[in-house]
Amino acid sequence: MTNIKRSFVFIFGALGGLLFGYDTGVISGAIIFIKQDMSLTDLQVGMVVSAILLGCMIGAATISPLSDKFGRRKLVLFAAIIFFLGSLAAAFSITPVLLEAHQH
Repeated sequence: MTNIKRSFVFIFGALGGLLFGYDTGVISGAIIFIKQDMSLTDLQVGMVVSAILLGCMIGAATISPLSDKFGRRKLVLFAAIIFFLGSLAAAFSITPVLLEAHQH
Protein backbone atom coordinates (compact mmCIF):
# COMPACT_ATOMS: atom_id res chain seq x y z
CA MET A 1 0.00 0.00 0.00
CA THR A 2 1.46 3.35 -0.96
CA ASN A 3 1.89 6.17 1.52
CA ILE A 4 -0.78 8.26 -0.20
CA LYS A 5 -3.40 5.50 0.04
CA ARG A 6 -2.42 4.85 3.64
CA SER A 7 -2.79 8.54 4.42
CA PHE A 8 -6.32 8.57 3.02
CA VAL A 9 -7.26 5.63 5.23
CA PHE A 10 -5.92 7.40 8.31
CA ILE A 11 -7.53 10.72 7.40
CA PHE A 12 -10.97 9.22 6.85
CA GLY A 13 -10.69 7.08 9.97
CA ALA A 14 -9.84 10.17 12.01
CA LEU A 15 -12.64 12.11 10.30
CA GLY A 16 -15.14 9.42 11.32
CA GLY A 17 -14.03 9.71 14.95
CA LEU A 18 -14.20 13.49 14.78
CA LEU A 19 -17.73 13.43 13.35
CA PHE A 20 -18.87 10.93 15.99
CA GLY A 21 -17.55 13.25 18.70
CA TYR A 22 -19.23 16.20 17.02
CA ASP A 23 -22.56 14.33 16.89
CA THR A 24 -22.24 13.49 20.58
CA GLY A 25 -21.67 17.18 21.34
CA VAL A 26 -24.62 18.21 19.20
CA ILE A 27 -27.02 15.84 20.95
CA SER A 28 -25.92 17.22 24.32
CA GLY A 29 -26.95 20.70 23.21
CA ALA A 30 -30.13 19.57 21.47
CA ILE A 31 -31.33 17.34 24.30
CA ILE A 32 -32.32 20.41 26.35
CA PHE A 33 -34.85 21.42 23.72
CA ILE A 34 -35.95 17.84 23.03
CA LYS A 35 -36.57 17.33 26.75
CA GLN A 36 -38.72 20.46 26.92
CA ASP A 37 -40.68 19.84 23.71
CA MET A 38 -41.48 16.21 24.49
CA SER A 39 -41.68 16.50 28.31
CA LEU A 40 -39.15 13.70 28.81
CA THR A 41 -38.17 12.20 32.13
CA ASP A 42 -34.49 11.74 32.98
CA LEU A 43 -34.77 8.04 32.09
CA GLN A 44 -36.22 8.88 28.68
CA VAL A 45 -33.47 11.43 28.05
CA GLY A 46 -30.89 8.75 28.82
CA MET A 47 -32.60 6.32 26.47
CA VAL A 48 -32.70 8.86 23.63
CA VAL A 49 -29.01 9.68 24.02
CA SER A 50 -27.93 6.04 24.44
CA ALA A 51 -29.85 4.99 21.32
CA ILE A 52 -27.13 6.68 19.26
CA LEU A 53 -24.41 4.62 20.94
CA LEU A 54 -26.39 1.40 20.54
CA GLY A 55 -26.74 2.05 16.82
CA CYS A 56 -22.99 2.65 16.58
CA MET A 57 -22.20 -0.62 18.34
CA ILE A 58 -24.52 -2.57 16.05
CA GLY A 59 -23.03 -0.90 12.99
CA ALA A 60 -19.46 -1.55 14.07
CA ALA A 61 -20.20 -5.21 14.75
CA THR A 62 -21.88 -5.84 11.40
CA ILE A 63 -19.98 -3.69 8.93
CA SER A 64 -17.02 -5.99 8.28
CA PRO A 65 -18.94 -9.12 7.24
CA LEU A 66 -21.36 -7.03 5.19
CA SER A 67 -18.49 -5.23 3.49
CA ASP A 68 -16.92 -8.53 2.52
CA LYS A 69 -20.22 -9.79 1.14
CA PHE A 70 -21.57 -6.70 -0.68
CA GLY A 71 -18.57 -4.38 -1.14
CA ARG A 72 -17.73 -1.03 0.41
CA ARG A 73 -19.30 1.21 -2.21
CA LYS A 74 -22.71 -0.41 -1.95
CA LEU A 75 -22.56 -0.24 1.84
CA VAL A 76 -21.58 3.42 1.86
CA LEU A 77 -24.50 4.21 -0.43
CA PHE A 78 -26.84 2.11 1.72
CA ALA A 79 -25.57 3.82 4.89
CA ALA A 80 -26.10 7.25 3.33
CA ILE A 81 -29.68 6.35 2.45
CA ILE A 82 -30.34 5.02 5.96
CA PHE A 83 -28.79 8.15 7.48
CA PHE A 84 -30.96 10.41 5.30
CA LEU A 85 -34.18 8.54 6.06
CA GLY A 86 -33.32 8.27 9.76
CA SER A 87 -32.62 12.00 9.94
CA LEU A 88 -35.98 12.78 8.37
CA ALA A 89 -37.77 10.35 10.68
CA ALA A 90 -36.04 11.77 13.77
CA ALA A 91 -36.85 15.32 12.69
CA PHE A 92 -40.55 14.51 12.45
CA SER A 93 -40.79 12.32 15.58
CA ILE A 94 -43.52 13.42 17.95
CA THR A 95 -42.93 10.97 20.82
CA PRO A 96 -39.79 9.82 22.64
CA VAL A 97 -40.36 6.23 21.53
CA LEU A 98 -40.34 7.26 17.87
CA LEU A 99 -37.25 9.41 18.44
CA GLU A 100 -35.36 6.51 20.03
CA ALA A 101 -36.40 4.10 17.29
CA HIS A 102 -35.16 6.38 14.52
CA GLN A 103 -31.71 6.90 16.01
CA HIS A 104 -30.52 3.31 15.44
